[in-house]
Amino acid sequence: MLLIEQGVGPGARTVTAAAAVCLTFGAINTFVAGAARLGAALGRDGALPGWLAKGTGTGRVPRRSLLVQAVLTGALLMVVAAAGTELDLLMQITSAFLATVTAAGMAAAVALLPRRRPLWWLAVIAVAFTLLVLLFSTWLLALPAVVAAAAMLYLRVLPREPGNSGHREAEVEPSPQRT
Repeated sequence: MLLIEQGVGPGARTVTAAAAVCLTFGAINTFVAGAARLGAALGRDGALPGWLAKGTGTGRVPRRSLLVQAVLTGALLMVVAAAGTELDLLMQITSAFLATVTAAGMAAAVALLPRRRPLWWLAVIAVAFTLLVLLFSTWLLALPAVVAAAAMLYLRVLPREPGNSGHREAEVEPSPQRT
């Protein structure tokens, strides 16, 4: 903001701050909605408890998944506030998680795309750059590793139904009637 204020003038600070708030809320809204749908889909597919699956149908709201997300976010906020965690550390932790997810996604692209094609090479380059970014996360990489280990442990101890690969079919909700 300071650069824009110096380059354009003092009024630019307010406009820039307003634009930043709007862009941030847009990104947060998208993230929350996506995470809620992901929780419901994972419940539907058996990777999370099946009661989270409600709301996966077209036009439905995954309220249970949203509630779990809100409770976990509130609990984390209380822990962060009680610990007096600095904003800088929170941003580093978030970056470590995002870079880890990006690296895993790009590694999946390398495994799934046809070998030695332009997109495959781009995925290889993306993995390399993301791993380079991850090097700067140092000890913070332990956090995504703990979450990944907990997820793998959960999937390992998840009760399997006979004749099922672990994916439980959720009750399919009817689409809302439009009038």
